[in-house]
Amino acid sequence: MARIVFFALLLFFVSMASIQAVNIESDTISDVQPVQGTPYRPQASKKGVLTLEKRDYRMTRTLFFALLLGAALANPLALSATPATTVDRECACTASKIWLDITVIIDVTEAMGDGIYNVAAQLISVFGQLNISQESGQFSRVALVTAGGQAVKVSDLTTYKNTEALINDITALQNGNDKTINIQAALKTASDIFADAGSQRNRKQVVLLYASAYNQGGYADPKETAIQMRDSGISIITVAYVQESESDDILKISELASPSFGFSNVKTKNLVKTIVDTFCQVNCFCRTNWAQFSDTYNTAGARKYGVCVRYIGIQASWFAANAIGCRNKGSAGSYLVTEFSATKHKFNKAYYTAAANQTGIASQAINYHIGLRTNVPKTTGYVWVQGTHKYVNFDTKGYHAWGAGYPNVNQGDCVTAKANSFTVQWENTNCYTDAQDYLCEAPSCDTDNYCDSIDDN
Repeated sequence: MARIVFFALLLFFVSMASIQAVNIESDTISDVQPVQGTPYRPQASKKGVLTLEKRDYRMTRTLFFALLLGAALANPLALSATPATTVDRECACTASKIWLDITVIIDVTEAMGDGIYNVAAQLISVFGQLNISQESGQFSRVALVTAGGQAVKVSDLTTYKNTEALINDITALQNGNDKTINIQAALKTASDIFADAGSQRNRKQVVLLYASAYNQGGYADPKETAIQMRDSGISIITVAYVQESESDDILKISELASPSFGFSNVKTKNLVKTIVDTFCQVNCFCRTNWAQFSDTYNTAGARKYGVCVRYIGIQASWFAANAIGCRNKGSAGSYLVTEFSATKHKFNKAYYTAAANQTGIASQAINYHIGLRTNVPKTTGYVWVQGTHKYVNFDTKGYHAWGAGYPNVNQGDCVTAKANSFTVQWENTNCYTDAQDYLCEAPSCDTDNYCDSIDDN
């Protein structure tokens, strides 16, 4: 408090001297501006003398800024803290920055009829939002395959150098005379296109399949091919095109899709936006050795967040883990993991257990540093570290996992998640002497965070 008063008074007296200088040089009061929202009536004055109204306004403003600056100087943490909320980062979705390898499969059978033009219009609406190019960086590559009795490769991933060229080929699509569609052959063609396109490991691969018919069973059943492609890391998006007076059996084609990626023109609202959002979901991923935070750990189809977590099984103090261990992980560094919600807490426990068990550590030995510590230099309240000189205030009304008797600063200023009987709870720990495992956290690779490599540093 004394420090605040000192800086406030110092700035106040310096500013008063400045006002006196203005008094000597000022000829009129015509340059004085009223406080916003307050009526101001100019008053007569003699040369070199400020009116009382003008002097009071400047003195009040000076004292206000003096107190504000004094408080900031007395609390450097508040000066460096970045305002944020205790909510985990969502996957970013800026369509023009999507970078994927996409093969589009389009049903061109006779049954498609005029529907081919509706599909073409929708595809143009989707890809018109993306940047198509052969350049490296945040550009997408697209290939086209038509599906009738046989699959025909219209183009591969090296064909289109811009979005306009792709749109021209989509516009030229025509349905043929084939009575049946061979989706298995089309999927195999898409798989070959990905294999022949050259290695760009930082690009995820996606199939976007539009079809108005789905033939199950027999030697040409596409399910096994779809499973093999998904297992190899290729995402499959299906769009069932249901036509008037047709049965909705085509909706079963969603069984070929990756979890939650099956859509239709009659069941899905805002289909263009949904497809773009799904591209963004595919484009949201973590580098090798990192786990992506989701509503449920290691569950296909669970909602993903734009957050990656990494287990570090070499023990370190809280300070060393945060300042050295995590800071040197990831493309732009990372920080100790947050637990903003019960969902994140459960995810961290499950991930820690799975990762630790690979090293032979029993699950009851759960003990890892998290990014929570006292609000130094205030020593009142807690903050979540978010990188160098970046903090988020701990929400005292939000989620917490404090154990009985905690928080307790007598045990230390930093916090660890520790197994106690059948629960994992937060406990205070010494920042410099208590060595534990730890989890690091970093933003995912996505449209707003480009990763030129999927390999961790």
